[in-house]
Amino acid sequence: MKRTKQATLSRFFKKPKTEPESDPTDAVVDKEKNGSNSEIEPTDAKSPEPVDNELSQGSSTDATTKDDMDTEPDQSIDPVQGHKTRPKALTSFKRGKPINAEHDTGLKQKFRTKLELVRNRNEDDLPVITKKTKLNATELQWYEIKKQHRDTLLFVQVGYKYHVYGDDAEIAHAQTRLFLSPGITSLEDIGSDGVVQPGSKYIKLAYSSFPVHRIDFYTKQLVEKGFKVGHVQQMEVAALKNVENKKGPMIRELTNTFTKGTYLGSGTAENSASGVQYSSYLMALHESKEDKPTVTLLATDVSTGDVIWDSFQDDYVKAELEIRLLTLAPCEILNCGVSSSTLKMCQKYMHRNKGRLAEMNILEEEEEDPNAQVALFFEGKGNTDTCSAVLQLPAMVKTLILTTSRYLTHCKLDSLFLLTNNFTRYTGSYMRLSANTVASLELFANTTDYSVKGSLFWVLNKCLTVFGSRELKKWVSRPMTDRTAILQRLGAVETIIKSVFSAETSEMTTSINKLVKLLKPIPDLSKMLMRLHYGQLNRKETYLLLRELLFVAQEFKPGCADNFIDTDPVLGGIFKSLGIHVGDIEKLLEEINPDAARQDDALTFFVSDPPSIVDRKKDLKGVEAELQEELLVFRAELNRPKLQYSSVAGIDYLIEVANKDTKKLPLEWTKMSGTKSVSRFRTPALNALVKKHEYCVEKLKAVCDVEFNTFRSRCATHYESFRSMVVAMSQFDCLYALAQVSGQSGWVKAEYVDEGGIDLKDSRHVITEKLMTNYISNDIKITCPTVVTGPNMGGKSSLVRQIALSVLLAHIGCYVPASKAQIPITDSILCRMGAQDNIMSGQSTFMVELCECAEILRNATSKSLVLLDEIGRGTTTTDGIAIAHSVLKHFVELGALTLFITHYPLGQLLDSEDSNKCDLVHMDITNTNPPIFTYKMKPGSATDSYGLNVARLAGIPQVIINRAEEMGKEMKHEVLYQEGVRMLTEIRQVM
Repeated sequence: MKRTKQATLSRFFKKPKTEPESDPTDAVVDKEKNGSNSEIEPTDAKSPEPVDNELSQGSSTDATTKDDMDTEPDQSIDPVQGHKTRPKALTSFKRGKPINAEHDTGLKQKFRTKLELVRNRNEDDLPVITKKTKLNATELQWYEIKKQHRDTLLFVQVGYKYHVYGDDAEIAHAQTRLFLSPGITSLEDIGSDGVVQPGSKYIKLAYSSFPVHRIDFYTKQLVEKGFKVGHVQQMEVAALKNVENKKGPMIRELTNTFTKGTYLGSGTAENSASGVQYSSYLMALHESKEDKPTVTLLATDVSTGDVIWDSFQDDYVKAELEIRLLTLAPCEILNCGVSSSTLKMCQKYMHRNKGRLAEMNILEEEEEDPNAQVALFFEGKGNTDTCSAVLQLPAMVKTLILTTSRYLTHCKLDSLFLLTNNFTRYTGSYMRLSANTVASLELFANTTDYSVKGSLFWVLNKCLTVFGSRELKKWVSRPMTDRTAILQRLGAVETIIKSVFSAETSEMTTSINKLVKLLKPIPDLSKMLMRLHYGQLNRKETYLLLRELLFVAQEFKPGCADNFIDTDPVLGGIFKSLGIHVGDIEKLLEEINPDAARQDDALTFFVSDPPSIVDRKKDLKGVEAELQEELLVFRAELNRPKLQYSSVAGIDYLIEVANKDTKKLPLEWTKMSGTKSVSRFRTPALNALVKKHEYCVEKLKAVCDVEFNTFRSRCATHYESFRSMVVAMSQFDCLYALAQVSGQSGWVKAEYVDEGGIDLKDSRHVITEKLMTNYISNDIKITCPTVVTGPNMGGKSSLVRQIALSVLLAHIGCYVPASKAQIPITDSILCRMGAQDNIMSGQSTFMVELCECAEILRNATSKSLVLLDEIGRGTTTTDGIAIAHSVLKHFVELGALTLFITHYPLGQLLDSEDSNKCDLVHMDITNTNPPIFTYKMKPGSATDSYGLNVARLAGIPQVIINRAEEMGKEMKHEVLYQEGVRMLTEIRQVM
């Protein structure tokens, strides 16, 4: 925000004194002085909403108590001397009239002097405050809450603004660039009685503020940066307090706390599937202390209601936990008791992904008797029907449910666990993907900067909705292994391609196009539905949710999809699910006034008001009648038969009188505001009626809120019905996205076989071809373990990734980038590629490689696809060849489809028996100087790795390359000699 000279000077001097009555600044001064709601007449009287002015500290419109109004920073505090001064007024002129030049020069010089002192000051040079200063009422409330929640940034509601105090204000200033008024930041500088301790350099708390309507903006910013944010809200309304509780400060309470894994925000703001965080799992972790520890996890997504649990034994490198971290991608982890090595892994993951790691201790009763505690939890929520499903879970899973529910209680989200139909186990009938597979194949993030662009998900995500994108992420992380399920999904994709991306016109085409049109502008219904369950939707959002559901349901009323069930069971089932609950939605919407709902109007929200609202409206009409009677008195007294109440800047019931007539008015008339031509007044009797009117309005709003909460609770009883519709929409969105990708030229429907291996014609890398032009295709046939050789940078790793991605695409029901594809049903893709260490766990690159290789050896089956890149390269040549030989031999005997990349001599890698069970392929290169990569796969083994060519491309000095070339020739002759001796020895043994 650009700081003006006037705003900057106001930091050092008091505001100007008030001018004569006719000056329009009177109202502003009166308001700042007395805390009233008076305003000068704005240029645009239709916009009384407070403006987010970071420099205007003292402009809060909180019409509460005097103690509350004292929370504004003292403008007369000298930032250099640190104590109150007696500065002269900055100006003594009317708006638009310049002051004399001599005065102006003096002010500029004084400002420059003070500014120079501020720039050059040293904190240690500030004088120590010896005068006792006590925090005001609002600051004392913040102080008491802050002592109990030191890890939480507190936003304190004061009227129409939120205030931030102490070190919270400093953090908010640093992270969000909010304006900061310097002051006390440490709680230790404040005594238990709220008195500033002697020796403090300030007498006021550090301070910042922003308007109420910006609360979501600043909360989201801080939460996404890993902070815990709390909202301290006013529990009273000023109009009611003035009548019911005049004495004492405004009651404020900490109502909500938010973290990265518990912040929902607003679902209506997100209607685009691009640029959205697709996962917001809060993961609770526990690890037993046995010799072979068992890891238990509970991942909850508060925005969708998904609850995923698992319990498993892990190895030394925590490979099982790593794959769950990569696929679930939690944004917050609760440490409920894990080992130091597991904690280090979590810290590394959270640091890289800018997540939050928190400690959460398990209570003794939660661990010793989880069944009893679970029963108490459901009983306390008034829902014992679904308790039995939770009681059947493993003991530690139930304990983590109880621990996580305590953590979610502060956010009022613990009712999530009542939705037991959302509970699933992580492991199921899906393809197994190792952690290295997810990373090396770049399923969700590239390996360069870990962003989504350049990943498989980035290529496939053509979804129209946010909740569709989240569902697609699940599909990519869990490829199917059931042939029937794969063919059904693939059939639905094929139906969409034929119906939409061709000239064919049918009833199916019409239905698909209808749903696509409805989904394009739709908000995040999944998140809105969960906020409905939590009781967080306001009137406008509740109406929008029901309206969007109705738009879809009306297009697919019961019976409309019956003809599609035989044509395509998947699409037919989706269309049928969309229209089943149209009647329930229509009944709920019949109770709502659409215009009032769109304006979030509490008073006219219902078409037919409940009796409680009717009674309160009668009371309000009675007061309004009294106000009209008082108006008749004013008309007679002022002899103005057409006189009407005026409203200015949100202040109603004002009597407007021309300035020339004000001298005739009684003394008890109070001026509220004015302009150069008119003044606005209220009488004591009118003031009393206005307060009575405000009291009735607030009472009416309170009753309206109660009735709306009842209505919203009735809507929430339909959660399961509405969720089935949203799930159906998300599934269609995913199918439509896959159809858009599959319908491209050069993509083909795969044929699934039990034998025959992988056969791809004109195969291409699904990700790389999107990032570059003129990608070179390959014909690939893999029927047994295959050794891949070739020059460095020749495309070996890219080729094997290309094969694995094609297999994975086929198993999620998508076409494959090739002209022909024959793919066997595969139960796992296990990958060991790339080179990385794990310094935090004390593991070298070679150790990490062998641990990942050991995991593959344990989990591979005859139906696995195994990718191994240069096994054994991290040690001596003899040890490396020995390890590579043994590993390759294991997979040859297992019969798994294996792609084994190596630079080792094949004579040392394969014995005569194994060589007949393996295929040899290499990446071709021209026999020129310098050689040219063709990126074509050819049968047989490579004759050279062309490492010196890579050295030349990398810019190694030519002298060094020439020396290396000479030494390479000598070593090659030595190797050939030893190979000849070995072969001669074998021939003699046979003879």
